[in-house]
Amino acid sequence: MTPADLHAAVRDPSGDPVPLLLQALVEPEPDIRREAVRYLQDIPTPRAIEPLGAILRRDPECDIRWEAAETLGLQGDPAAVPALLAAITDPEPAVRLCVAEALGIVGDSDPRVAPALCCLLVDFDVGVRAFALEAIGDLGDPIATPAVRTRLIGERRHPEVRVWVYYALARLGDGAFPLTETIALLRRCRTFAARVSAARALARVATPGTLPRIGRALRAATLRERSGGMREAMVRLLAEAVETADAIPPGKR
Repeated sequence: MTPADLHAAVRDPSGDPVPLLLQALVEPEPDIRREAVRYLQDIPTPRAIEPLGAILRRDPECDIRWEAAETLGLQGDPAAVPALLAAITDPEPAVRLCVAEALGIVGDSDPRVAPALCCLLVDFDVGVRAFALEAIGDLGDPIATPAVRTRLIGERRHPEVRVWVYYALARLGDGAFPLTETIALLRRCRTFAARVSAARALARVATPGTLPRIGRALRAATLRERSGGMREAMVRLLAEAVETADAIPPGKR
């Protein structure tokens, strides 16, 4: 089996590529497993949950494990929750980060998820903590509120994480999101990671009322950034902010 075989199966409109992709997940060649995991991101099927969970649990390649976690989230199936919870202690931060992100997508109906994410709030990796906070905010389970509040002090030296503390608390109904402070962080902070976090959080909290202000802040940030990649990211986040605001029902604006 080769990556070309997988590509041909996925592109064949008359066939079902899933059996071949699932077979590829147990191939000894890492490139084959990696490609199969990536293709499954665009093919939601309950048949993939258990095999992807096995990849997440025992594949020796870190990048294949984190892509499996990401794919389980994109599958959008709550049946993935047990496999994701089992991987929350994976030794690699990239895997734990993607597990947190995926749980924020598929874990809203499982009471085990918010407490598990709270355990990641003291992870040594700042990225893991940030994504755990974002997931907690997205789930909106108030059981997480006390643990999140402790991070107001715990993240005082990490603005790239602290902004997600504010996000989570706002989504949990424990205070308003500090728009002015976050825009100031986007404008003044010298740390790339903090600016990215501020921009992402602003895009996530946009409403029709705040969109003009957030839009101005993101457009100004686009002009200030020297990196072409960062400028492109700001443009995407501006589009996301518009989409977020437009998705709010008229009665809740």
